[in-house]
Amino acid sequence: MTVSPDPVTLGTGNVQFLVQYSNGSTSQATNVVLTSTLPASSTFVSATTPVGSGTCSQSAGTVTCNWATIGPGSTYYAYITVTPTAAGSLSLTSTISAAQSDPNTSNNSGSKAVTVNSQIDLGLSSMTVSPDPMTLGTGDVQFLVQFINNSTSQATNAVLTSTIPAT
Repeated sequence: MTVSPDPVTLGTGNVQFLVQYSNGSTSQATNVVLTSTLPASSTFVSATTPVGSGTCSQSAGTVTCNWATIGPGSTYYAYITVTPTAAGSLSLTSTISAAQSDPNTSNNSGSKAVTVNSQIDLGLSSMTVSPDPMTLGTGDVQFLVQFINNSTSQATNAVLTSTIPAT
């Protein structure tokens, strides 16, 4: 299982879990069911099965994906997308089963967590210019702009834009 993006900042978009599984046997699996418990503090967006004509539905915080058959040695997957509604760790738990008995059930379940950071609070902390005052034509002027992240979450891809005076 994988999740993207990780970490994510609350209020900036969705999180997509990729649940991948394989039929490691030499026999075809039938009536394959993937059951995934959605993370608390999230809102369901979608669940899709791009491979193998599977279908997914969601009810009461559980996503159920079904495939009629999975061939021997085949790998299939589902994408489950949610919107985080609170900061913290969000964990998706999934279990796969089929009509046939499985001699190794220890690898039929898994979980994946994503870190949801609180919203960030960027602000300018100071702006200075040096030298001040300056005589025209005597050299360069340096602008120093400092900003701060007032939140407990890490800001990613922060951009500072400053407009330089035209004259």
